[in-house]
Amino acid sequence: MPPEEQNQTDNQEEVLVSQIAAENAEERIDEDYIPEEPLQVIHQEKHKWLAKLKRPKFWLRLAVILFLTLVFAWLITPSRTWILNTLRVRANFTASVFVSVDDGAAPSLKNAKISVGGQEYVTGDDGSASIKLPYGTNHLTISKAGYQAQETDADLDFDPFFGLLGGWDDGLNQSFYLQNTGISLTFLARDWLTGKAVTSGSFAIGDVVASPSASGEVLLTIPATDDDVAELTAKFDSGYNNKTYIVSLVGSDDQELQLVSSGRHYFVSKQTDGLAVFGCDIDGSNLSEIVPGSKNETSDIAFAISGSGDYGVLASTREAEEDSSGRIQQKLYVVDIDTENLTAVDTAQSFKIVDWQGDTVVYIATYLNDSGVVTERLSSVNATTLTRTDLSNGTSYLYARVSSSSVVYLTTSEEVKTVKIGGGTEKILGTSVKNIVQPGADKFAFQIADSTWQQFDANSNLVSVASTPSSLKRAFLNIRSQDQQKQVIYDVLNSQASIISYNLAGSQETIVYQGDFTAPISWAGNNIVFRQGSADYVVAPDGSSSPKKITDVALTTQASSNYFSFY
Repeated sequence: MPPEEQNQTDNQEEVLVSQIAAENAEERIDEDYIPEEPLQVIHQEKHKWLAKLKRPKFWLRLAVILFLTLVFAWLITPSRTWILNTLRVRANFTASVFVSVDDGAAPSLKNAKISVGGQEYVTGDDGSASIKLPYGTNHLTISKAGYQAQETDADLDFDPFFGLLGGWDDGLNQSFYLQNTGISLTFLARDWLTGKAVTSGSFAIGDVVASPSASGEVLLTIPATDDDVAELTAKFDSGYNNKTYIVSLVGSDDQELQLVSSGRHYFVSKQTDGLAVFGCDIDGSNLSEIVPGSKNETSDIAFAISGSGDYGVLASTREAEEDSSGRIQQKLYVVDIDTENLTAVDTAQSFKIVDWQGDTVVYIATYLNDSGVVTERLSSVNATTLTRTDLSNGTSYLYARVSSSSVVYLTTSEEVKTVKIGGGTEKILGTSVKNIVQPGADKFAFQIADSTWQQFDANSNLVSVASTPSSLKRAFLNIRSQDQQKQVIYDVLNSQASIISYNLAGSQETIVYQGDFTAPISWAGNNIVFRQGSADYVVAPDGSSSPKKITDVALTTQASSNYFSFY
């Protein structure tokens, strides 16, 4: 290429490059360009604020604005409450509780509970309580047992002028009035022995009296009280002991009263000096000493209570008298249960109590006769008149039972006899008697030498031929239950000694206990008492209970016999 053309081409390329560079430069200028005048404005504003911050007037104006804002916030209740609660300032709130009355001055109500914010407070003797509460709305519950509870909101405010204008702490002293509704006390009346509902009797706290429902529930509404417990009196015409109980008035809906059947149990124990006679209710409570112990007492001591419970008979060596052979003798005492007086009615080496007919006791006395021979005598004593009657004398007795107005007994000469409890001529019922049993309360079957059986009916006083009895161990306690509806039978069933309750009205028999037991067996009211080991137990005659222990006793000598002895 000629030099001229080459130069021309180079110049064109340079021009093109310059154009492209100019275009790129314009693009960069468009992106980063900042006009000179706005920058000057920004710098000027900055200098103005810096100048203001340096001026005292600016800060004074700002302080005035902030102060006015705080004053405005303080004068508005919500913001004032927020400020106080944020600073944990608390109001001194006083609640005064009164009894609501129609006329007259409302009395203060002490021990009222005020619940607020998960906390509980109690009013004092003046009926008021001082409480620290946050400002604002507080939900209060005021309550007390026996009064209608009240729920309310207490709006607590702080006087923004600090009392300078005559007010101070709005609503910080408030009064509440509770309506007296009484305390509702509900409990179940239960039999201590059987657990059955008791539906008789009356239950009273003060002047408020209620009777149990068919389920044994008792509801009493008593005047409001500050006491946590109350004294409740249970009264019965019959069947249960009158007794005073202490019941809870707080959380009392599930309470049960264990009521004790009437009737006292009597036993010998060493709870004090020597062997003494005690009485107690069938649950072991209400213990009392009937006959004090004596240093001369021996284990031959015996005590039996009459069917009425008015008298007892005690065989005791307490006077330590000796017979002609130098042996310590017992005396038989009639004990008046009410007065606890003892009256000696007989003296012998020992006594075995047979049974009672009313308030007359039948017993066997072992004594030394005028010839110096030990012999036995069958006697009775009327505890009311203190009269002794000798029924049979000069022999020994293998068996003796009381029925109706007679005594039936078997002598060592194998004669079965009967005699009236009040005395009279003995009647021989059979001779060469090998066995005797009591199939009925008033019937006695005995087996004679030819192995045949005969039966004596104490009611008709007649003897007749009889079939072999189904049981050869059966015996009846003549004393009846307190309601005169039941008797106790001793028998051996399936090789087990058994206590049986016999219902006189329907001739129904109920086995109430089987196992090891010993005399004495007796009635305590309408329940049966028996001894097992060194403790006495009670059981219901309808078989509705297991035996319950009454008390520990002192083991005394029991008369040995081929026939069961109830005492």
